[in-house]
Amino acid sequence: MLRVPRAPEPLRVGRRVALRRVTRADRDAVLAMNRASRALHRPWVTPPVTRAEFDRWAARWTSPDYVSLAVCRRGDGEVVGIVNVSHIVLGPLRSAYLGYYASAALAGRGLMAEGLALAIRHCFDGLGLHRVEANIRRVLDLDARVPRPARPAAAVEHGYDFDHRLRRSRARAESGALAVERLTTSAQSSHSRSMST
Repeated sequence: MLRVPRAPEPLRVGRRVALRRVTRADRDAVLAMNRASRALHRPWVTPPVTRAEFDRWAARWTSPDYVSLAVCRRGDGEVVGIVNVSHIVLGPLRSAYLGYYASAALAGRGLMAEGLALAIRHCFDGLGLHRVEANIRRVLDLDARVPRPARPAAAVEHGYDFDHRLRRSRARAESGALAVERLTTSAQSSHSRSMST
């Protein structure tokens, strides 16, 4: 009797997608998704498309400063995208960088946007981070290829303001950097005052 490996339990569950850690059992599905999505990904990201590349990526999962998450469609469990949380710094700073890519076949449906909201919540509540930063390439055709909620201007409208505040400094606005931070109650009031001036 052939045993099909069970996917790990979800870390977060949304309306249409669930978030879980990537496992080696995902290899074939992730490689097929990445191969079929090359035109969408290039030149911005180069995810693994061979077994050797997948194995090198998987070796990073054991590092304490790196977490790979799969955004999976509820119902059938199909992987619709990957979120990598890297350069995780603990201690007082408690920050990380977030990178992500989606399946071209499922792009434009808002699934990855929902997955990103779950991933950011997991970064704060699950990993205990205070700051998560992602660089957003403005040269992408945002309407056609990147889910609207992932755009900086729309981030607050789509759930990124739960206990957290979106902050974009003028210096970073040109590069499209997006930083989401968890603020304490006392810091929230001073941050609100500084943002209104």
